[in-house]
Amino acid sequence: MTERPRRRRRERATSTTLDVVCCLLLVSAAVGVLAATSPPPEGHDARTADRAVALLSTTTTTVDAPGERRVHGTLAALLAHAAVADFAVDATGTTETAGGLESAIANRTRTALAGVDASVNVTASYAPLPGSEASGEATVGPAVPRDVDVSVARIRVPVGTGPAPGEIRSGVTEDGVRGLARTVADATVATVLPPSRTRWTLRDPATRSTVVSRYRTLGRALGVETTGALAGGRVQRANALLAGALADRYVAAVRSRYETPAAAAAAARPRTVVVTVRTWSP
Repeated sequence: MTERPRRRRRERATSTTLDVVCCLLLVSAAVGVLAATSPPPEGHDARTADRAVALLSTTTTTVDAPGERRVHGTLAALLAHAAVADFAVDATGTTETAGGLESAIANRTRTALAGVDASVNVTASYAPLPGSEASGEATVGPAVPRDVDVSVARIRVPVGTGPAPGEIRSGVTEDGVRGLARTVADATVATVLPPSRTRWTLRDPATRSTVVSRYRTLGRALGVETTGALAGGRVQRANALLAGALADRYVAAVRSRYETPAAAAAAARPRTVVVTVRTWSP
């Protein structure tokens, strides 16, 4: 398996310090396991995918990022953290090497899955509104060959609280597409930049520049300026500015990718990372 989660087709500035802050929310979340979604391919035992899922869901580990705080959680939760940390709204940005925390997560995952008698690819995907450019992803393991039969299983990892599915659907009835988009955007920004944790990091000189840089990166991509709000410690205001601009992206995605707003509401998952496990015979 790879030494660290591979970055996707688009890049963005990475913050190990901020990643750790986000991780603190994730490692305490419950992990729900979904059944394998593909039939057993000929010549391959589908239980290998189930075995990998069980290991990711139950193996807990402590990760030390060089110069940062220690974090503890299941491998699935830590992979979910890496996907949220990868969140960006488009293909712009500057590539930076993954921090020590991401590398440590990948190494621990590789070690835990070493006993699985198959090749394994694990991909954690954070897609608040599938079909939108705004997303994040972390991958550990070799790419799946095109000419093999693959078993697939998934883990659903909650990455925060609310809104419930009913609250997302209410945006459709109360304020049409715009209400739906704003509900999902608010939840997305609160997941990527949790207000209470962000306030804490802004007060610490050792972490303030990292958080400000993260806001600047997202703000630049979305065409908004958050410097003034952050200078005054108004995290909610800064998040609202980002969410308002992100909602515009979501409105466009709903209108271009979904037949109805209700279909978009059903697909939205701003508080969930899906960890997909694929196994195949070498």
